[in-house]
Amino acid sequence: MLKAKLEKVAEEDRTAEEEAFKGEMRAKAEVASRVQGLWKQQELERQMRKQKGEETMWDKVTGVFGSSNNQEKK
Repeated sequence: MLKAKLEKVAEEDRTAEEEAFKGEMRAKAEVASRVQGLWKQQELERQMRKQKGEETMWDKVTGVFGSSNNQEKK
């Protein structure tokens, strides 16, 4: 993908374009990692509320969808 994209760029701009592409990929990976961490934290908090008997209606809804997503990943 990167090579095909770089072929369309003038030779003198290829290094800069490659670095920009790599920077974008690093940024996307960091955002994905943070989002995944937030999802895990929210799931942990939901489980704690459930154990305490303080589960909300939203917890029940997200639990249903979260459970089906977890089963698909396995």
